[in-house]
Amino acid sequence: MVKASFRVALVFVLTGLACAANNENFSNDISDLELGDTTDVADVADTSDVADVADTSDVADVADTSDVLDFDEAADVGDSADSADMNDDLGADDSADSDDAVDVADLQDTTEVIEPEPDPTLPMRAEGWLRGDLHTHTTHSDGEDSVGVVVSLAEYFQTELFLNAHPEYAGNHLDFLAITDHCTITQNSDPDFYSDSVIMIRGEEFGAPGHANIWDLDEFVPHKPDGSGPTTESYQAGPGLAHAQGALFSINHPMVTGIPFPWDIRDHDAMEVINTGWGMLSDSYDLDMLQKWEQQYGPSSPIYRKALEYPGLGFNGAALRFYEAQLTRGIHVALVAGSDRHKIFPVGSPTTWVHTQSDDVSGIMDGIRARHTFVSRNPAAATVEMTVVSQDKTYAMGDKISIGDETEATVDVTIRVRRAEGARVRLIQGVGVKTDEELADVELGTLAHEVFADSNDFETTVLLTVHPGDWFYPVVHERLISPDLDPELAAMVPDMLESLGQVSQEDYMPLISVLAGFIDPMALLNAAECDPKSWQTNHAQCMPPDDNGYGTFFIPDWINRVFSIIREGGETTDWCMGAIGSACLVQGAYWSHN
Repeated sequence: MVKASFRVALVFVLTGLACAANNENFSNDISDLELGDTTDVADVADTSDVADVADTSDVADVADTSDVLDFDEAADVGDSADSADMNDDLGADDSADSDDAVDVADLQDTTEVIEPEPDPTLPMRAEGWLRGDLHTHTTHSDGEDSVGVVVSLAEYFQTELFLNAHPEYAGNHLDFLAITDHCTITQNSDPDFYSDSVIMIRGEEFGAPGHANIWDLDEFVPHKPDGSGPTTESYQAGPGLAHAQGALFSINHPMVTGIPFPWDIRDHDAMEVINTGWGMLSDSYDLDMLQKWEQQYGPSSPIYRKALEYPGLGFNGAALRFYEAQLTRGIHVALVAGSDRHKIFPVGSPTTWVHTQSDDVSGIMDGIRARHTFVSRNPAAATVEMTVVSQDKTYAMGDKISIGDETEATVDVTIRVRRAEGARVRLIQGVGVKTDEELADVELGTLAHEVFADSNDFETTVLLTVHPGDWFYPVVHERLISPDLDPELAAMVPDMLESLGQVSQEDYMPLISVLAGFIDPMALLNAAECDPKSWQTNHAQCMPPDDNGYGTFFIPDWINRVFSIIREGGETTDWCMGAIGSACLVQGAYWSHN
């Protein structure tokens, strides 16, 4: 989740570029440009009364939100062989007058035309998979754009203008969109909260400090019901108040330093494990910060504390460890992702995929309840599915797996990965414990299986030994640099990664210096300046649906890969996060959690 100061500084820097200004007083400390305290933003608008959110100037950009980079890639085609050189080679013996002379024109006429490989994910919608964005904001809280603009941005992926520029997105548009403004539900009754082509989901972003999304709700759910400061009790009441009206409750970006989620709740339905690019920020919440939080709010969740034993993963990597810690205690919820879109970058990246029985809100909610979900870095990135066979019964990704009365069993796990040739495919496995005390001595997820995809529609099957309480989930790591990336752009990636490693919650300048070269400053500062004729394939492309205020940009896939970098042991790798699937949890006849 990229904090507000990043967006402000980006505009500041690009303004300087546009005006060719050189201000010697400009500071590298982004805190000089901060608009507010990220821990208090939701408190500003803690109401469902539209009048209370009419003036958003006091909460602008202070929610530590992600302007997620939604991307697509393009490859440059190399020059063909020079025909004169071909003639020289073919006529080396100077036999043009002989009957055996080779006619170059004939060779060219018989050259085989290689058609692009069909997208193997296109059947997935017919198979029940819908994709969308579950976390966005509008002017009803601290977003820069109206409900109508945000809806139009979601619809834009289906337009002829966009698809002419990005034919690889044909069939890869968004199916659903949730608008989750901070501590209000007024956006859900906005006249523009409607679409003929995108399923609209009513939402609310609950809480501060510590955020959670509530989807498909009728009534506002407060995190400070008595008007005083938030408490563990008020947070623990949140899921119940959502469930009472048939809604779902999902923890958001739990490891962001300004707005962590150490609250001890255990009856939520989902958790956000990708917010913005996977590797956008290398810093994350830590035990020292948690100690200060506990001094103000009281005891934290021991499950949350367990996840903090794995530093150096960035805030998304730490969130995934939190998910693993919950699984270890038998808390089995769906994985989701969200753009957390406020301005500048489009909706839809990262992407949540839900397997549904019906193409409507009810079907999407039921799919999340069943944990039939996976997340990807954008709508056109890698996909992952998993099936499990146990005792002649087949289970889907996210299911509870029964092994009957057995204390140990072998199950067949099949992982299918599409649109990710060359990817590293992993199966992560962990054990279960029955008490919080036991959790302290357990190692979280470990590598159970690894293989490399040799096609764009790849399957791998592993025989996995499991015990009651065990859990496992699939992960896809895509190549950081696509094989068809322009070599000049590929050469820029190491420097971009070096800059990315210097980015922190306090200093976004290294990231801004990279992005500035790929965004048209005039279209950024004034959305009305957007001209599709100015689009460059490997640069940010302004999006015409946003026609007021700051512009919104679609950014190419090669940059999205950089911002999805995977770090291991604090070092960058040759991989970026492609997709993660919801875990299966093993059940036995005599296993239960306290």
